[in-house]
Amino acid sequence: MTHFAVAGDSNAADVANGFRLNEISNASMSGSGCSLVPKKMTGSCRSMFTDFISYLNSEAEIDVLVLTNLFTQDEYANSSVVELAQFWSRFNGRIVFLHDTPRFPQHRERLLRGENPTIDLHYDNLKIPNDVLTYLQDKGFHTMSRNSLFCEINSCSYFSKMGDILISDARGEHLSPLGAKLFVESLVNALPPLSLTIENL
Repeated sequence: MTHFAVAGDSNAADVANGFRLNEISNASMSGSGCSLVPKKMTGSCRSMFTDFISYLNSEAEIDVLVLTNLFTQDEYANSSVVELAQFWSRFNGRIVFLHDTPRFPQHRERLLRGENPTIDLHYDNLKIPNDVLTYLQDKGFHTMSRNSLFCEINSCSYFSKMGDILISDARGEHLSPLGAKLFVESLVNALPPLSLTIENL
């Protein structure tokens, strides 16, 4: 059985909740606004994450650490990603780096007008450079797009195939409980190098 951990900001908390809703045990450490890039971390975030890595390596039987955040373009800069890789590579197992964050701007206003909210896959023109992804992959990180994983649920829709809402917060970025559950199903089933599926966990 594969054991997971999740670290990051409140978006990481969504993913950790999705594991639990799929009855997959996981260790998690997240803080609102906590960056995964050391130079961007507050003192408390850095201390929290440092202790978490030590805990995962020494006390928890964790195979895979999932990192995800609401990133900024500055956090995708080469210098930031080098720092990120150096900091998190202290974890002894496999690392999955989830970039992008599916967002539905003005989703509530659209619902009130009787319209379907539409996804913004490039909010703030945010884009992770290919050379950054290549660098992380060369360092042993498995990189995946949260946009792509979310869109696997129901063709990038705000709703599930049964018509249930997948997004819960006012800004249109946080996953509802069902959205988190289905997102993690997409995540786990998209990890062929780890030979994982929901069925065999």
